[in-house]
Amino acid sequence: MRILGTETSSRAATVALLEDGEILCEYTLNHKKTHSQVMQPLVLRMLGDLGLTLSDIDVFACGIGPGSFTGLRIGVSMTKGFAQALSKPCAAVSTLMALSQNVYGFNGVRVSLIYARADEVFYGIYDDEKASEGVCTIDELLDMLAGQKCIFCGDGAEVFKEKISSKMGECAVFANKRQNIVSASAICLLAQKQANEEKLVSFSELAPVYMRPSQAEREFG
Repeated sequence: MRILGTETSSRAATVALLEDGEILCEYTLNHKKTHSQVMQPLVLRMLGDLGLTLSDIDVFACGIGPGSFTGLRIGVSMTKGFAQALSKPCAAVSTLMALSQNVYGFNGVRVSLIYARADEVFYGIYDDEKASEGVCTIDELLDMLAGQKCIFCGDGAEVFKEKISSKMGECAVFANKRQNIVSASAICLLAQKQANEEKLVSFSELAPVYMRPSQAEREFG
């Protein structure tokens, strides 16, 4: 099975190709260009480098958020278009869950944080027994995590590192900068898990998960 994974929820544009459980290639561009400029060329370049075409893909996977509203729309729309044109299934992968895979294996709670606005974060809290995702202020999140040993990853962890350290002390560990960028490889691997569990969706079911209203909706209803 070949799975094409993409992620566009943040500034980084990232694509990867997984074949029978093995990552064959991954490209990540964390620069100034917009996703509308770079995503399709990145996909086509990667496939060309591997000697493949879009028709060789069995599953199209993408991060569905939360994150940048515009970035998510671009990534999800591209994935839906590929899947519809080729009559292939999709995998809808939580961006927060994918981010947490960067620190998988930590002996404690994995906390993915994506900066939302002001003092808010999108959060994903994961351990061996449960997972929860949502949006709240950083203070509300730290109250939830009080007394637990946690590793924090994502751009929200960078933004609020000082506050997290001050409130949680030695209970808080921080990922390195590379681990704060969502990996398309993680999108592929989680999509493989969905395929194994028969949880793939059609292109018409694939949709972004914003977790909160857009700025226009907040300001104008």
